[in-house]
Amino acid sequence: MKTNIKSHMGLRYVMLAGIFLFDPMIGFVDVLPDVIGYLLFCVGLSNLSDLSDTLTEAAQRFRTMAWVGFGQLVAAYLVHIVMAQNAEQMNRYEQPVAILLCSFVILVLRWYFLIPAFRSLFKGIGQLAERHGCHALCEEKKNKTRTERASAATTAWIILSSFLSVLPETSILTSFEHDAESEIFTFDWYRFISLFRGACGVLLAIFAIVWLVRFLRCFGDALRDREWIDALRVRYINEVLPQTGMLTLRRFSLIFLLIKVAAIFTVNFRLNHFSVLPALGFSVMLLLAISLMDTPTEEKRSCKIAGISLAFFSAIRLFLNVTYLLQFQPEASLYQSDAYWHFLAVRVAGACEAIVTLVAVVALLKLLTRLVREHTAVDYGTNAVTVSARATEKLHRALEKRLKIIFVIFFLAALVNAADALLQLTLPWLWWIALVLSIAGICLLSSFLHELLTQIKNRYQPKV
Repeated sequence: MKTNIKSHMGLRYVMLAGIFLFDPMIGFVDVLPDVIGYLLFCVGLSNLSDLSDTLTEAAQRFRTMAWVGFGQLVAAYLVHIVMAQNAEQMNRYEQPVAILLCSFVILVLRWYFLIPAFRSLFKGIGQLAERHGCHALCEEKKNKTRTERASAATTAWIILSSFLSVLPETSILTSFEHDAESEIFTFDWYRFISLFRGACGVLLAIFAIVWLVRFLRCFGDALRDREWIDALRVRYINEVLPQTGMLTLRRFSLIFLLIKVAAIFTVNFRLNHFSVLPALGFSVMLLLAISLMDTPTEEKRSCKIAGISLAFFSAIRLFLNVTYLLQFQPEASLYQSDAYWHFLAVRVAGACEAIVTLVAVVALLKLLTRLVREHTAVDYGTNAVTVSARATEKLHRALEKRLKIIFVIFFLAALVNAADALLQLTLPWLWWIALVLSIAGICLLSSFLHELLTQIKNRYQPKV
């Protein structure tokens, strides 16, 4: 796999990831999804992790946090959308308690995974700075280098931000005691939850901005040290690029992981007429995956255009869907003219999103077909060139046949999803057919990617 090493060695992605992680989480609402930040860390460390085992460990922890971030998005939807629409059937404690529990779980996971991830990140960067002479990061103050100070500041920020996110939600506990006429809490502090969230939000914003400025300055100064960056590039060329098999396998493993995550967002999983997994996630994951493929090809360019187009249509459909549910009940379009026309726009946007999703899937399958042709082969040795060529062609036909089957499944799923978007009120059972087809397509695609990675290993893994 040809590699065009970026001039910034992935550090710009690391800086961009910090922007997605700095925004405070108030009432279990995260404006900038953390999952995108975690994935950007994985992408940014894809090259540097080959130069440091410590950075490899950091990348693995950020990969784990990406799944946590994905679960955080789903939990936020269930708490703020599903529970809000069913508020009349619930008592007044259920949603606040759910917010408290979710916030506490995220706090524990951030302390357990994210703190070690950042420590490994700064430790690995510090080791590379010491080895290759990055004066901006090796500068000592109070017997600590700049990366050590940044690591300590980041740890303090994670602990403080997580604690302040949970603290206002604990006021719901006083409601239980107040209603039970307890002598411990004689006042219901949850009545001032908006004030508590606002106060903690202001503090969180201040701490977050201070941390982000220090984070960006740290890596920004490192990027400006061109001698250090050039030294990393030279070492990468001399030590990593000759290990073609290892480099290719690592890169493809991360690419295929991102594609598998992207495929999950093709499922039209809907609760109360709201899509839990918007196709916007598919486009983001797809664009991250193809960004790791440095070799420019026509298939890659088509995939990028399809991903950007899908992001545009999905964002429009998501906006229309959210604004409709904020103004009307799902069934209001049956008897209110305003709701009818608004919901019609939602359905048309949903049908367009389904078709554009299919276009993106087709572009992805074409890209995978090219990868099959370029990176899989059967080698029986120099004395069996003709036999190896026939076996390789047979392997290519078998893998391409599986891609055609996957295309048919996703094609049928897209048609049913488009029909369901337009007829969801009159033919609600179409949703189940689309769901089954989408899950089948995802399983087949995941199985294909596993087989493709195995074939790539067989080709590039060093022979013992």
